[in-house]
Amino acid sequence: MKKLFASIVVSILCISVFGQHEIGLKLNSGLSYLNTKAGLKIDNQKNKFQYSGQGGFYYNVALPKKFMFGAEVLFMQIEGKDYTKIMFTDNLGNQTGEYGIDIVHWNISYLGIPVYIGYRIKRFDISLGFQINFALTSSGTEKGYGISSGKSFLYKNVYKKLNIDSYDFGPRIGLIYRLPKRLSLEANYYYGLNNILKTHFGNWKWKVQQFTVGLRVQLFDLGRLKKKE
Repeated sequence: MKKLFASIVVSILCISVFGQHEIGLKLNSGLSYLNTKAGLKIDNQKNKFQYSGQGGFYYNVALPKKFMFGAEVLFMQIEGKDYTKIMFTDNLGNQTGEYGIDIVHWNISYLGIPVYIGYRIKRFDISLGFQINFALTSSGTEKGYGISSGKSFLYKNVYKKLNIDSYDFGPRIGLIYRLPKRLSLEANYYYGLNNILKTHFGNWKWKVQQFTVGLRVQLFDLGRLKKKE
């Protein structure tokens, strides 16, 4: 992972000898999806989209023939929700009418570093790249209720730290629409390839997805500054 990060930095330095350089801020909001497939087949387990967001700095440099290179340093908030309903059965496998419902909220904060290549069509930039996320904090809250042995039950568990890897990675696609006065609108989608669950039980997998839209504000145009000098 360190070698990959070093190669990204070297690539940025090499490419920076060309084109028009832009540095700015971005702030996006949208939806995240934490796919937490259970090792056992539970048909009533559902993963739900949750509100999330990201923000940070971006760097773009224009390349020949309408291409561009971009890199970002982001704070990302990933939210997830699991809803599972289990129908209890007797020794013969017949449903008893009793049930248990389990609801879990997951929270993961990442430092994200996407790098990408884009192509400009008039005011639009279409980009495709790769993103590495480093976990900063994680937590979870579990609540459950139901009826078992003729009695109702209720419970709550708080997880201060999740059993996840310290990193995640995957492809990222984006679309930017350039507005006047150094403003841009953007949308991007990230799909995590890594099974972030540190301890794997059978086919149990956790994977991250995030879709966001937001605003970019250009702070510096190094190409224009050089021309003024």
